[in-house]
Amino acid sequence: MTASRRSKPWRRRCAYLASMAVPCLLLSGCAGDADPAEGGFIEGVGGLVGGGYQRRIDAREAAVDDATMRGETLSAAQQQAAAEQARLDAEIADLEDEHASLKASIVRLRAEIAASGSAIDTATEREIDDALASTPDSSDVNARALALRAAVLKSRRLVDSLSQLATAG
Repeated sequence: MTASRRSKPWRRRCAYLASMAVPCLLLSGCAGDADPAEGGFIEGVGGLVGGGYQRRIDAREAAVDDATMRGETLSAAQQQAAAEQARLDAEIADLEDEHASLKASIVRLRAEIAASGSAIDTATEREIDDALASTPDSSDVNARALALRAAVLKSRRLVDSLSQLATAG
């Protein structure tokens, strides 16, 4: 056997191995990690060709859009809560002013009734004492507003009742 005959099977084997290795290397790039920071050159080419990078970009953009939407929703909820708090604070201030004014009216009407010589019955006297002693206070603004509304309503009724007594006497 000559040297040229021996080299032909070797060349065939190398050509066969090379023809099998190149597709395997290319396919291994497709099966790799789609993260550009983790992949090598072949995986990078596979990510570009197979659309893996675009899918990663789309997923991350969707996550950013979702986070932005959640942030906007939270911001709107915070603004709404702040507006509600401001409304309640203003209502409480108005109710406190009205309650103080009604208390002053109760004291004035009580003095007018006493000056006219008319008598105030025991139940009404107790209502007057309760109204003058009431100072609705709570750390919860909703409970405070509710208590002030009730106190103002009760004081209005008492002022109406005392006004009738003052004009009758």
